[in-house]
Amino acid sequence: MNDEPLDADVVIIGAGPVGLAAGLLMSQYGIRATVLERRAERNHHPKARGIRLRASELARLWGLDDELRAIAMPAETHRFIYTETVAGGEIARTESMTSLDKSWSSVRPYRVSQDLLEQALERHLVAAPLVRLEKGVTVESIAQDDDGVELAVRDAARGPARIRAKYVIAADGVGSSMRSALGIAFGSDAPTPFWQSIYWHGDLRPYTAERPAIMYYTRSGGSGGLVGVAPAGGEDRWVTIIQNAPTRERPPALSEEEAIAAVRRAVGVDELKVDVLSSETFRISADVASSYRVGRVFLAGDAAHSLPPTGGFGINTGFADVHNLAWKLAMVLTGSAPESLLASYETERRPVALSNAAWSVGNAQRFVKVKAALMADDRDELRRLLDDQHRHVDPIEQDLGFSYAPGSEPSEIAVGTITFGARAPHAPVLVNGRTVSTLDVFDGRMTVLLGAADSVWLSAIPKGTTVRVLGEPGFEGADQTLAERYSLGEQGAAIVRPDGHVGWLTHSVAGDLRQRFAAAWDATVNGGLAAEKA
Repeated sequence: MNDEPLDADVVIIGAGPVGLAAGLLMSQYGIRATVLERRAERNHHPKARGIRLRASELARLWGLDDELRAIAMPAETHRFIYTETVAGGEIARTESMTSLDKSWSSVRPYRVSQDLLEQALERHLVAAPLVRLEKGVTVESIAQDDDGVELAVRDAARGPARIRAKYVIAADGVGSSMRSALGIAFGSDAPTPFWQSIYWHGDLRPYTAERPAIMYYTRSGGSGGLVGVAPAGGEDRWVTIIQNAPTRERPPALSEEEAIAAVRRAVGVDELKVDVLSSETFRISADVASSYRVGRVFLAGDAAHSLPPTGGFGINTGFADVHNLAWKLAMVLTGSAPESLLASYETERRPVALSNAAWSVGNAQRFVKVKAALMADDRDELRRLLDDQHRHVDPIEQDLGFSYAPGSEPSEIAVGTITFGARAPHAPVLVNGRTVSTLDVFDGRMTVLLGAADSVWLSAIPKGTTVRVLGEPGFEGADQTLAERYSLGEQGAAIVRPDGHVGWLTHSVAGDLRQRFAAAWDATVNGGLAAEKA
């Protein structure tokens, strides 16, 4: 650590994708932040490889879209292929995700491995104002009082130090020491699968160039399970994933010889040149923390939820966590909202994690049936299962259609129609002669949306409030999409939060409008959501 004080408004523990994203958001909101990472050097194992649509939308809002898209895997790889071995005969395949309807989102989905994603996020973070990244720093203890949080930390080279912060975001992964220190319950000791992941370099073009995929599932594991071979970006970067049966004991680490042998069995080429770079073992579970907050410390990302890779929602859910939390912290720290707003973080985000975990478990159960059909060579059952698997590859409702309204379930309606609690839908709009997304217009600010220029709600809205009127300059539809998805009519009004979610929605002009709007605004600022009909 250098001689500058590390005290900050917000300290973020963990510099994985979620911690780095939290740091970027704090900078964009003008909040001083320090990101602490216990590792002195970044882990280059690819780990996760998927960025779903919502995470892609957020990465675009954070300024990373061009950089990530340049290193993303080709769109035609977005499917599963089932084979005897990678070099052997093909058994079946799913449809490609390239069939996805482009109109739902401001971006097209893409896949970038986690190590490359982290590198891009870190480059943006170190260039951002008001935020700093400190590596090789371990948090040894944490204490809270009425004014903030004090962390005792140790730098391996320079010794101990103390850091003060108003709030802390613990994004230190599934094995979170902060979660344990706070006494938050997480998971159980029940048997779970452990997957072994081998990161290696090699040339598979003779077997994959004409049939690209995000995963080649092979029968090379015999009765033990499917063994996957997956591209990790670039022509020679690959990950081989061995799925082991549930157990309480972590399998021993693979030796280099065992890793090479497993890769060759899955590829089906005995003399394949394999350069093993790393091998890791991951506990596969669907666990959600019993609480997301203790006092001034908040859990985010894998520290709050461990989602099976059979959903591809780990990074997606973590990005949405900090997107939800950051604007709330910023408003509280700047005095624009009371501290009560922070209670809505857990209330809104924990049900989404539970939903994504359940959805991912459903995918895992389908894979068990796929494996059984493969082993039995039941092609009819396999085709039926793979027809159903498009929901894994293309989960629009689960990805974009979640809502923070109590008791809501992900739905297609919430994707394409302005809906209380849900993400305000994407539509192209003209702003200063440029076509942008509604997501750009709403990002980072509280916005009142009106259905007509002569709306009677105008008299109820205080001066200085950001107001957008459908069809008016600054919020004019570039095509018919805006009118179709934002059907507010002449009497409609909404409050769209800085994270793009609809905090209040009405189609009625009954009663005292000034009083109604003030109540809706206060409810949104105090607790995240107002009543759907005020």
